[in-house]
Parts: sequence; C-alpha cells; structure tokens
Amino acid sequence: MAKWFGLEPFDFDGDADGRLLREAGLFPPTPLVPEQDWFAIWDYYRDAAPRQPLPQPPHTPPAPALKQFRAHKISLGQGAPMTSLVKIVPAQKRLYAGDAFAGILFALEAPGEIKLRWRIGSPPVDLVASAEQLTVTVIGKLFPSDALEGSVQLITPGDATPRVALEKLRRPTRTIPADLNGDGREDYVVCAYGNKLGNCSWFERRVDGTFDEHLLVDRPGALTAEVRDFNGDGRPDVLVLMAQAREAVLLFLNQGRGRFEPVTILEQPPTWGYAGMEIADMDGDGRPDLITANGDNGDFGLPLKAYHGIRIYRNDGTNHFAERFFHPMHGAYKAVARDFDGDGDLDIAAIAFFPDFNSTTPANFVYLENLGGWKFAPATFPESGDGRWMVMDAGDWDGDGDDDIVLGSFLRGPTTMPVPPQTQERWRRAGTSLLWLENLGKRRPAKSP
Repeated sequence: MAKWFGLEPFDFDGDADGRLLREAGLFPPTPLVPEQDWFAIWDYYRDAAPRQPLPQPPHTPPAPALKQFRAHKISLGQGAPMTSLVKIVPAQKRLYAGDAFAGILFALEAPGEIKLRWRIGSPPVDLVASAEQLTVTVIGKLFPSDALEGSVQLITPGDATPRVALEKLRRPTRTIPADLNGDGREDYVVCAYGNKLGNCSWFERRVDGTFDEHLLVDRPGALTAEVRDFNGDGRPDVLVLMAQAREAVLLFLNQGRGRFEPVTILEQPPTWGYAGMEIADMDGDGRPDLITANGDNGDFGLPLKAYHGIRIYRNDGTNHFAERFFHPMHGAYKAVARDFDGDGDLDIAAIAFFPDFNSTTPANFVYLENLGGWKFAPATFPESGDGRWMVMDAGDWDGDGDDDIVLGSFLRGPTTMPVPPQTQERWRRAGTSLLWLENLGKRRPAKSP
C-alpha cells in the first residue's frame, strides 16, 4: 500500500506493464499522507490483528456420500489440466470447455465425446450461447496483467475460425449481449478485470456495426455481471461484481437513453476475495436474491480466512439485500443454484479453488441441499479430490430432464500454502480435466412451507 500512497517508488521499469502504468499516472509521485500517519496506521493493524488466523464459525461438515449424483471423469488431452471455462447449453445438449494452455474451445456431447474444437489463441473464460451464435470472452493473459490482449469472439454454425467482435480489451472475464438502450440492436456489457487497471463498460452498437464504449466502472476488478430488470421498470439493468481492492456488488439502474444510475449493494474490504456471484430466487417470493462466493486467496502468501464462504442475501423487494445464510468454505470460488433434487426449491453447488489443502477433508466441492427455512444440508463425494476446481456450471447436459453439474480443473494456479505431495500425485494420476456429476434424477416430495 505504501506505493499507492506515494511513500515508496513504484518500479515501472521492472514491471511487465510498467509503461502502461506510467502512462496511466496510477502511482502518485509524492506522498499523499505524512510518513508518521502511515506508520501510525501500520502500528494499529499490527497491534490489533490476531496472532493466529481465526477459526471458521461452527458449521456442519459435508456428509461424505453425495447420493444425488454419479461422477464421470473426462480428459481433454495430455498434460496438466488447465480448464478455464465450462458452459452447459441444454438446448444443444452440449458442453463447451476451454483449455487455457492450448487456447482451444471444445464442444462435447455426453458422456464426454469431443465433437468440435476451435483454436482461440488464448484462454476462453466465458461463453453465452444463442440460437444463432456463441459469444466467447477471451481473456488474453490469464494471470495478472494490464495488457490489452483480450477480445470478444463470435462463432456461428459452420465456422472453422471465430470472428472478432471486440478487441484490445484489458483482461476481460465476462461478456453479456443485450439491447441496453432499446434501439433494437444488440450491445455488449464487458467486464475487463485487468490488474491494476481495468473497467466495466457497455459497448453501444451503432447502425454501421461499430461500437461506442461507455464506462460503468472505471477501476480494475470487474469480475462478472448479470443483466436483468431489477426494479421492474421494463428496462434492463446491470449488476456487477467487483473484486480487486474496492470489492463490491454494484447495481446500475437503467434510466433510458443509455444512462445508468449506480447503486452500491454491498461493499467489502480488499481481502474479502470475491470470486463468484449468482442471482436466484432462493425463498420463492418472486424476487431475485443474491448468492456470493468469496474465497480468492491468491494475491500473496496469506492465511486461511474464517469469513471466506458462500452467502445468500435476501432481496426485500427494493433491491436491499440482507445476509440470511453463510456456509464457511475456505477458498470459495463459485456457486450455482438449481433445483437439483426436483423438490421445488433451489439447492446450491459450490467449489473452492483455495481450500485448506492440508486438511484430510479440504471441502473443495460442497453440495448444499435446501431444507427450507434458510437451512441447508452440506454433502460432498470422494472424487472431489481428483482435481483443483476453478470453474463450474450446471444444466441438463444429457437431456434427461434434470440438471447436471460439470467441474473444470486448473492445476497450475497460485497457492498460498504448499500443496501436499500426495494431493499433487492424486491430481497427476487422475488426469481429470472435467468432472461430470450426472444427476440421477431421484425426485423427492416437496417440503412443507
């Protein structure tokens, strides 16, 4: 932080993105606060912080046998799995998976047969499918960078090579096609996560097919977004999850004619570690609730955090969200909500990319069965230890009428604690790029309200 306050010089020449950062004027040339104030802040945190990391609050450990699903291992090729994307498209009965190392997008049919592949050039990290085309977000550099090497690429049926729709993006992680200004043309919302630079913008499509960029957030860390009408006025709004320093959930209310009013839904400290967001009506009252996963722990050699996990925030109908449920989960990275057991309410599947690797039960996958009344029963399965799950999606891949789950393993990611040799050996032996959790479709009676 001393560099951000101008108390220490930033080494522009020694940084890979030094030229970009110098041009942006990101680091102040002179101190913003007196040195004595800086050290007073330093001393406060040093004296107030606990000597050892706080333990997780009491919670029920996951049951070891997940009876709702059967696990199937899928390999995309030789070498260490580096899966950067999984997306189930039920209408096509297809699973799309991205290989970050090879820069390839695969299309698979159940139970794992590769039908098509496209060479993207760098890691594909997000995909939106319509009847006409695939909209693929290509990050450029997967690891921290401010280089303008990302893009949005389009694939239509029969394409051997994707077409570039947007380019020179700063490490984009999410793209949503939507008509935001009501002119009948499809625009794009793009989360450009970046590193020290970045933004979230919407790109207005002009009559001639070119785009004008309009900033929603001018800072790094825009990780994912959702577009829907949150206030019931008939216009699409934009909800954005911000990680990286000023972590927050921000709602941009559409005022019409391309204007948006920002509203802060949640704001958290820089160590919070936001990694995923899901919108779902968890209590059946017709209002979209908010599920978050916070567990990104890869910046430095940081300890495990008791506040990492899965949270549900209930919407009171006016877009005010209050926390109603918390499941502690070290390194939580994503959560998806579906009615997996067919009993009429939404369950949650969650993964952790930074679990406690030294635990005999690291809980890198947890299934939370909805019991009603904001209570959930956690469970996991033995094969969850066969990979390091960075991405996940849910949907009816095999076309049998219930939602499956697919996990994607990425083994070369950062770790803030050593991974035990036996865990690394298990990953190597398994060679699992994808793990398909086939829903066995055991319908259960609906719960009493």
